[in-house]
Amino acid sequence: MEIVLQFSDTKPSSKRNPNLISTTRNSVTSLLRLPRELRDCIWEYVCGGQLIHVKNSYGLCCYICKATDSPRTMYLRTLEEPNNEYYEKHALNPEIKSHVSCYGRNKLNLEFQRTSRQIYHETTPIIYGMNIFSFSNAMIWFRFMITLKPQFRALIKCMQLDITISKFRDCGEWSETLTIPLVCSLTGLKTLHVFIWLKLGRPDEFRKIKEHMMKDWEGLPEYEANEQKILYTGLGRLQRLPLDDVTCVVCDDEFVYACDDLLLYSDNTLEQLEQEYKWTVADKRRLAERVRTVLLEPWDEVEYQKELEQKKKSGRKDLMITRF
Repeated sequence: MEIVLQFSDTKPSSKRNPNLISTTRNSVTSLLRLPRELRDCIWEYVCGGQLIHVKNSYGLCCYICKATDSPRTMYLRTLEEPNNEYYEKHALNPEIKSHVSCYGRNKLNLEFQRTSRQIYHETTPIIYGMNIFSFSNAMIWFRFMITLKPQFRALIKCMQLDITISKFRDCGEWSETLTIPLVCSLTGLKTLHVFIWLKLGRPDEFRKIKEHMMKDWEGLPEYEANEQKILYTGLGRLQRLPLDDVTCVVCDDEFVYACDDLLLYSDNTLEQLEQEYKWTVADKRRLAERVRTVLLEPWDEVEYQKELEQKKKSGRKDLMITRF
């Protein structure tokens, strides 16, 4: 483990090295003599304001993002007028998902935290609270969270999650890893950026998932209707968090790869398949807004438990429900 252990276990050792020459109070660095307000400004400049990719590379590692556009900028671009019915004016490049150029020499280095117990305590809240932590898949998110102590999880204020929807009737890995204890430990999380990538194997699956997620689900209890609206994202448990801001972008640029077999073995053209199966820009924006709305709605745990108990008594099994 490289960076995560640095996050949670970089506290300077209380054991003294007898080989080191002891220092006097007068030898304290001038940085620590500055007023706390100035030091905090320095720490914010050095440690904050970054999007940090958490990746699995022989252990969990963190890399500073080098992309020019922030998640919010990309979200705001999706609100602009599209090129046509099916394509955004600013289509998300596959690089946005892979961020290949962000890795290599851009690894986050927190060795300076080992130099002083005071620096460690002053910089830790800024590292967690003033950066965006980005996770490309659910297992990396899970490993990162279980490595952190609860008090460090509570410091995180902003996250970016990449959600890949790859199968019909599959709620995805996020529904498995977003456990209630871990979600509820993110008490400081206020801002969430969600990127949904539609990466399905067949064109007809695009249509099936759209039909399910675009339903109004009238007649269901509120929590159950919301659950169904964002079922395939696997993000249902995040409704429990008191989020202040959510952005969501939906991308289906890999639709053409799902059409390979039909293009090869039928007389259909790509334009015909797009008209029959591809999500329009309006469809993607509607799903994005639905995800935002559901995650921003206040969560009523008492009402949820009451409705859940009634459902168990009635024995209803007519809906595919995620494990909340």
